[in-house]
Amino acid sequence: MNKLFLPMKKYILNLILFFSLSLSAQNRWIDYYSYLNISQIQIENNHLYGKAENSFFIKDFQTGEIERISSINGLSGETFAKIYVHQALNKIFVIHTNGLIEIIRKDQSIKKIADLKFNSFISDDKKQCNAVFVQGNLLYLAMGYGISVFDLDKEEFGDTYYIGFGGSQLEVNDVEIYGQEIYAATGQGLKKAALSGNLIDFNNWTDITSGNWKHLAVYNNKLLAAKTFDVYEVTGNNVIFKRNFIKPILDFQPNDYLVLTTFDKIFLTDENLTDIYTYSASVFNQFKANTAIDFQSNLYVGTREQGILQINIGGSGFTTIAPNCPAYNDPFGIDVRDGKIWMVYGSHGPSFAPAWKEKAISYYDGSQWTNIPYEDFQVPSLCYVKINPSNPEEVYMSSAVKGLLKVTDANQFMLYDDTNSTLDFFMAGNAKQIRVFGIGFDAENNLWITQTNEQNKNDNIKVLRNDGSWGVLPLPGVFTNSQYFTDGVRILAFDQDGILWLGTVYKGAVGVNTQSGQYVSITNGFQNTAYTYVTSLSVDKDNTLWAGNYTGLRITSNPSRAFQNPDEVIFRPIKIEYEGSVQLLLEGQGISVIKTDGSNNKWIGTTSNGVYYVSEDGKKTIYHFTTENSPLPSNEIYDLSVDGKSGMVYFATGKGLIGFKGNATDPVESMNDVYAFPNPVNMKKHNFVTIRGLMEDIFVKIIDVEGNLVYETKSKGGSVDWDLTAFGRYKVASGVYIVLLTNEDGTQTQTTKILVIK
Repeated sequence: MNKLFLPMKKYILNLILFFSLSLSAQNRWIDYYSYLNISQIQIENNHLYGKAENSFFIKDFQTGEIERISSINGLSGETFAKIYVHQALNKIFVIHTNGLIEIIRKDQSIKKIADLKFNSFISDDKKQCNAVFVQGNLLYLAMGYGISVFDLDKEEFGDTYYIGFGGSQLEVNDVEIYGQEIYAATGQGLKKAALSGNLIDFNNWTDITSGNWKHLAVYNNKLLAAKTFDVYEVTGNNVIFKRNFIKPILDFQPNDYLVLTTFDKIFLTDENLTDIYTYSASVFNQFKANTAIDFQSNLYVGTREQGILQINIGGSGFTTIAPNCPAYNDPFGIDVRDGKIWMVYGSHGPSFAPAWKEKAISYYDGSQWTNIPYEDFQVPSLCYVKINPSNPEEVYMSSAVKGLLKVTDANQFMLYDDTNSTLDFFMAGNAKQIRVFGIGFDAENNLWITQTNEQNKNDNIKVLRNDGSWGVLPLPGVFTNSQYFTDGVRILAFDQDGILWLGTVYKGAVGVNTQSGQYVSITNGFQNTAYTYVTSLSVDKDNTLWAGNYTGLRITSNPSRAFQNPDEVIFRPIKIEYEGSVQLLLEGQGISVIKTDGSNNKWIGTTSNGVYYVSEDGKKTIYHFTTENSPLPSNEIYDLSVDGKSGMVYFATGKGLIGFKGNATDPVESMNDVYAFPNPVNMKKHNFVTIRGLMEDIFVKIIDVEGNLVYETKSKGGSVDWDLTAFGRYKVASGVYIVLLTNEDGTQTQTTKILVIK
């Protein structure tokens, strides 16, 4: 074995995970990734494999069924570089951009090979795999540092070839074996070496020609090599020019035809690079191609936004192959209500500088996804989305550059800007922008809107009233001109007293009485942090205001008290006792979003440490999901949303949308359908049981069959959790427990039973 990997043995994890995760995890996570950006296609044994960004799908040609494979099945969720399906070994090799290799075996177990991922000798930017060549049971990997050999039988790395000057690291774009020689396409030339020689010795590698070489392929016993635009035939130590393709060659695949892919055209040629068939994006659904291969009279085109197009060679029609899924894997804003999901893909930085993104809108109606093309509404940079509580068919989306978009019935669009509303413009150079950010409904279903305005403006809070009229909420004296101009206000929330709270950069949390226009700025408690920028706000069922920023979490109760005496209202950290010491909850962590669920517990998304689920007072962490301990694909959380009807929680991450089946639900109007789950509850598998179907403010008492009280609480929403202990002191015994439910005046009562098994 090459010396590079000898000291790395201690890092070999040989960790076996299973497609069938633990019962609780398997049943609670749902894959909502996008499978429409396909950069690699392989067909083996009547099955098509399409590689997306951090997942892949398999289509069975005989049954037509499509199966998704992702972090839900035990993969890491990291970005894929390449996959390879070895039919004889019944193994699928997933090679990640960070160097991790995952091997999916026939029994559906997954082995992780982390030698390269944790190798400090090779920088992270060079662990990218650019191409794979297979000979027998050896994988030759064209890497950012050279060529590595991976043994498919032993499931371990073999030799590594450093073929740069003096044996230095050199990025290899492609690798091919032709005859008795191995060839490498690099940015510093085309190289070869005899397979019978010592390939570790860089002196045994010969330079054929200089230049930036991208692709290699053997077709009809000819070795062909491609630069960015040109294809050559390689004969001995010479290269012979064959053809220029005008646009960059993205892929180079030999089968019955030699298939060359450019961004908007696919060429099927013979060995002389003479066109036999060509397929243009202008004819076939305006595709944006990544790759293409031919197989049994069909051409399969891997596109960037449409999945795989299957085109009958010589024909004019096509079909699309892809799972039903969202448009992209970079959701920035999401809102959910009654099983329906709306998702947008714009973004902006901490100083509200928008990224211009002309992307689709994704909508899930409870059974399938619809991706509304950008061409249908033509409003770029949609950052946040809110479903109208009084009319779920009406949805509002904030554009960081164009204004406020209203979508009705998923197919009618109305744009509000400075010409038909009170929205103001912002001059970005010579371009006029209508920068709308945070949006939210109050208790009367008026939509409140925050903006970044021009200097000398002090009315960056707007309202679209429930009768369709527009208004302005002036805030004179809150900000200086430069603070308005630079940052404005991003987020907002309403407390139980009807006060509008704004998350700001310079003024902490600003409370506004929307009736009188009176306002107050609270920075007390944020001074101990490095930055007063409030990135997230949530008001819980106890009227406690939770606020997050880039350095931690703070809370304050009944914040509207600040209008009487602002000095008495202080944002304080949550103190937790742990192993004899006091710690502050999430201190030092970047908080991106906070949401309160039906049980008054909090879901807290972070900028780099995944998701926390904490109890209503924050003193108990129920879950902490990261990429290391869950199917979460990224620790960077942009947004999250809780569906109060089902308890589902949706995480919009830097690598896609994923769902988790939470327990908490919103209160119901009558307790006709009270139940507990899991039931029976096995204490070896579950830490708690949930009682659902509750009204708000219901007294919950749990007793054993002898009438002893073991737990009591009062519901804040439609469900409560019992941790299977007697008031937190010790685990209860096996047996039947009775749940007694009643409201304050005794007019609503109900019971249910729970069987506890140890």
